[in-house]
Amino acid sequence: MSKRRKNKFDALKYEQPGKEEQEMAKHVRFKTPKKTTVMQKENIEYFVGSKAVDTLMKSKWAKTTTKRGPVFVSRDDAIAFMEKLLSSKLFYRAEKVPKLDKEEKKGNKKQVEEEPKSTTRKRKKNTEENKEEKETNGEESDKKPDTKKDEEKKEGEEKKKKKRYKLQVHEEQIFYDSSDIYVWMYNPLHPNTLLKGGLLLLGVIAATLFPLWPNSVRILIYYLSILGGIFVGSVFGVAIFRSLLFVGIWLVTFGKHHLWVLPNLLADVGFFDSFKPFYTHEYFGPESKKSKDKSSDNEEEEEKDNEKEDNEMEDKDTADAADSPSSDQNSDDSDQNGNVTDPDEQHSEEYELLKADQKS
Repeated sequence: MSKRRKNKFDALKYEQPGKEEQEMAKHVRFKTPKKTTVMQKENIEYFVGSKAVDTLMKSKWAKTTTKRGPVFVSRDDAIAFMEKLLSSKLFYRAEKVPKLDKEEKKGNKKQVEEEPKSTTRKRKKNTEENKEEKETNGEESDKKPDTKKDEEKKEGEEKKKKKRYKLQVHEEQIFYDSSDIYVWMYNPLHPNTLLKGGLLLLGVIAATLFPLWPNSVRILIYYLSILGGIFVGSVFGVAIFRSLLFVGIWLVTFGKHHLWVLPNLLADVGFFDSFKPFYTHEYFGPESKKSKDKSSDNEEEEEKDNEKEDNEMEDKDTADAADSPSSDQNSDDSDQNGNVTDPDEQHSEEYELLKADQKS
């Protein structure tokens, strides 16, 4: 722990909690929602003050099940208990400070270096800026759409760049029922770790007493171990075979064909996903002449088909245009009484009238 942190905690009076208070402290330590981060190159866990008070108010010590009654009647009682834990140095108050990027740090250094310089350079810069503004006034109208695009891009980049924060020890070590951050220094053993350690010890003892096991159980474990060894050996064998197959095809085709059998076999995926897909093939060489000829032939055939379709459409259009005047004549041939005359009869009558005129 740094000297700075020690000096800030010297003002707090250390009070050792009792047995019941230790149980409540463990309850708060393991039940309160927490997050992990790195502070001074150490992994730490921190929590929010209001959530710690909520866990205490939902605990068994806030209910009337005990003989003496609830310990935490209101949130003020929980805050007082958390202040006692703070004075016992089980956690400390911290604050978020924004991190400076490398560019911002360089900019701050440059500002510090340029401050003691004379003001003559500033005047020169101002005159040059005025000249540039006069020159660019005429071009502003043309560059307005570009500036809008640039602004939109900048806004998108700023949204992508999330602000980063780092934790720092707060100067005032007081507990508040708010969103203030507190870092745990109390790290007792979790009951689950003790349980796992006990099971591991029992497993080791059981393995050492393997000769005393019944014959049926020993034979079963023997066959299971053989099956497990065969499975692991087959996985490594397939991995070696697929790599040799890939290298062989790559050498024969001069790097044009890349064939992988079971590409996800050794990937960081699930058990069943490691066997999917069965193979992958990629071709990196130039296109063959046959494929080009086939593609050209297909294009020519498509062009011919398109030309035929166009000609057929034109013929249909001409036929429709020819049929339209005949329909108009048919409509004119209708009598005033509504009777429709056939076009053949009308032509025959006109022919007879012409013959009579010639004879006369």
